[in-house]
Amino acid sequence: MMSKFAYTLFLCTFSSITLAQSWQCRNASAEISCDQKTCDINQDGFTPFDISTNGKNELSVCAYTGCWDGKAKVFQSKNYLIVVSHYLQWSHNAKQSPTAFILNIDTKRKLGFIQGEGFAMPVHCTIT
Repeated sequence: MMSKFAYTLFLCTFSSITLAQSWQCRNASAEISCDQKTCDINQDGFTPFDISTNGKNELSVCAYTGCWDGKAKVFQSKNYLIVVSHYLQWSHNAKQSPTAFILNIDTKRKLGFIQGEGFAMPVHCTIT
């Protein structure tokens, strides 16, 4: 009985949705790259990422000279938006294996977090 209730609650709370709004996010303060043991924080001379989602369940993560682009699953729970993709393709190398990214946005505070391809960074977001 409890497992059916928990499953129903999960489906209602974290159902996949079509994104009603588009969002643009940037890591203006620092670039943070991490491995299993440590993180390196670069606050000088880095190029901020341009991260965007749209109403078509797509995610784009642009850095330096290219972008990882592709379809994503979008979930919403109250003021939290979660955008996940395991299939983002780097724009300069179609033969490269797809990359996974996750973007979390607090839609009230317009703060988020992006993780993927060795990066783990807080971001500021705006509705576009």
